Amino acid sequence: MCACYTDAGVFCEKCAEITANEKFVSTQTEQLDEEANPELDALLSTQPTPQAAPSSSSGGGWRMSIILVVSVVIYAILYVNLNPNLFTMDAETRARLAARDRLEDCRLVFEEIGTHLENGDMPDPSLRCAESFIPNIITRDNDSIRISHPNPDTYGFSEIYVTNETHEPIFVE
Repeated sequence: MCACYTDAGVFCEKCAEITANEKFVSTQTEQLDEEANPELDALLSTQPTPQAAPSSSSGGGWRMSIILVVSVVIYAILYVNLNPNLFTMDAETRARLAARDRLEDCRLVFEEIGTHLENGDMPDPSLRCAESFIPNIITRDNDSIRISHPNPDTYGFSEIYVTNETHEPIFVE
């Protein structure tokens, strides 16, 4: 509302008209509120009251699933942190596992040598086990070729070899 006053201390024409309109609207609203309209009351009482639409249960299910997964992860992290010896091994177990891994690596090398022999090729002399600094021993007997490990006792065996007849690594204790 404009607060413009004339020199006589009265609202200007525009402000006087706005003020009169506001007074008219407020009196009409009060009269309507005071008068009870029975038809409108009856109509409002028979109309069902609007209710919130039911929420889908899948939305709540997803939230609960996410909360459950996060809770399990947090619990697992705390459990591992509170039990530091959970994944530690003693020196003997570590040494046994390392020896097993070295033997498996050597077996894979001799398996590759066997594949070369199976294809009728001679394997590269640099193809040998990691702990062996000596080249593999190659022996020929007529058509038979045998490639042996130079130090099989490193792995606890008396012989480790492969032939062109078997193609599979052989470990003799």
